[in-house]
Amino acid sequence: MKFAIMGLGGRGDIYAHFIKEYGNEIVAVCDPDKKRLKYANEKYGVSAENLYEDENAFFKGGKKADALVIATLDTLHYRQTMKALDLGYDILLEKPIAISIKECEDIRDKALELNRKVVICHVLRYSPFYTTIKRLLKDKVIGDIVSLTMTEEIGYYHYAHSYVRGNWRNTDISTPLILAKNCHDIDMICWLIGEKCRSVSSVGGLKYFTRENAPEGATLHCFDCPHKNTCEYSCFDIYNNAEYEKVAGLARHGRLGDNSEQINKSLSNSDNLYSRCVFACDNNVCDHQTVSMMFDKQITAQFLSVAFSNQMPRLLKIYGTKGIISRTDDGNVEVEKLNGDKKVIQIEYPVGGYGHHAGGDVGIVKQFTDYLLSGVEGENITDIATSVMGHKIAFLAEQSRLEDGKTFYL
Repeated sequence: MKFAIMGLGGRGDIYAHFIKEYGNEIVAVCDPDKKRLKYANEKYGVSAENLYEDENAFFKGGKKADALVIATLDTLHYRQTMKALDLGYDILLEKPIAISIKECEDIRDKALELNRKVVICHVLRYSPFYTTIKRLLKDKVIGDIVSLTMTEEIGYYHYAHSYVRGNWRNTDISTPLILAKNCHDIDMICWLIGEKCRSVSSVGGLKYFTRENAPEGATLHCFDCPHKNTCEYSCFDIYNNAEYEKVAGLARHGRLGDNSEQINKSLSNSDNLYSRCVFACDNNVCDHQTVSMMFDKQITAQFLSVAFSNQMPRLLKIYGTKGIISRTDDGNVEVEKLNGDKKVIQIEYPVGGYGHHAGGDVGIVKQFTDYLLSGVEGENITDIATSVMGHKIAFLAEQSRLEDGKTFYL
């Protein structure tokens, strides 16, 4: 298959890597950053005439590949996806689909009208951990589902990077946290339960990352702040931490430099958004939020998103009429029957898989490619019609939060 990539940032590059690894060809790349285009030529062999800084130039030449990956900023998804559908592309679209329910539904309707395949990058569905749990639920190992709880601990360093200093910090320029980050989780909850969501309510807010919580004497940037060597959120500590870079790719995503010397130099510039004090940014998205959902068959679900963690696990517990399924501390699956019998199922993760959504990134590329070639949906495929429902729940959850937990019915 021949692929084009629109947006070769952190996510776009990961998809491009696995697309090529799976035996496909990348024939065109569009990205406003000249360094990324040079990288596309060097790493993926894309010829100079098929590298585009401007999306209009990219679309003007007509369809260039069998499929298009759109991994640009949230606010660009609608315009770019609608243009791509008109040109006849099948699309792998980074989440969220778009920035409003109407835009999501418009994309869905056009895709159905034109009979185009649009798959949303809810990559967690494709990881061996969640596919194992889905199989256990399908086999009714714990009977019928009664209730589910899920927590996403974002990781304070990742939260500070993306949702305080970075591209998803403010709803005026992006989407709220429950959509930008947690539509993964809402989709996963809907998929695992497998029933229609009937109602949703939510509470939460921005508690900590405000000017009122800045340490005494803090400046607007880390490089001249008296607390830069002691503050947990010092940009120098975060972006020079090899472990954080390994699991979250923060410096790579922020394009801060290739080594500590370059990173420190870029963070000593007041024009660099990532050098700002986390208590002096223009952020307004939640740092904690809880969502309550009621599904058909009286199944309930609770989801918590929280920024205050030094790791990035998703914690999961599913209560059934005959037992409990949960995630162990080391990332395996535990089944506990009501009589106390326990069984731990060891999950085989790919090497380095945690940094690639525990195998989900490669999984979605494989299933999307197979879907294009065969026309047959894999069991995990996150098609546009299914994904819109999860997005609608997320949008209504944010509306509920803004209205003091009001319940909305679907």
